[in-house]
Amino acid sequence: MQMTEAYGRLSHDGAAYWPILLDRVKRMWTTEPEFTRVEVENIEAATIFIVGDIDLIMLEYAIEMYRVIPHAQLCVMPNAGHGVLPQELILAFLQETSATVCQDGG
Repeated sequence: MQMTEAYGRLSHDGAAYWPILLDRVKRMWTTEPEFTRVEVENIEAATIFIVGDIDLIMLEYAIEMYRVIPHAQLCVMPNAGHGVLPQELILAFLQETSATVCQDGG
């Protein structure tokens, strides 16, 4: 299943929002972050960090973000570099998040 289709099926925003999300992620990575620790600690959205064990992102940084954001998840992919996208893991995360939102009435 394509990520766009999966996102459209699981997100209340619909598949049309997928390119917007990707654009926002791209802008996030290409601009200097301006978030304070308090702002990061107050993130309520479901969050997963996926990094490779040979990623250019330092593992320590990913672990710190995982620890700071409440209820975040962390996945370290073995023998993987930057940009690893384990589709089954991402789909499972989206389905879990979708189920939680539905149970909470969101």
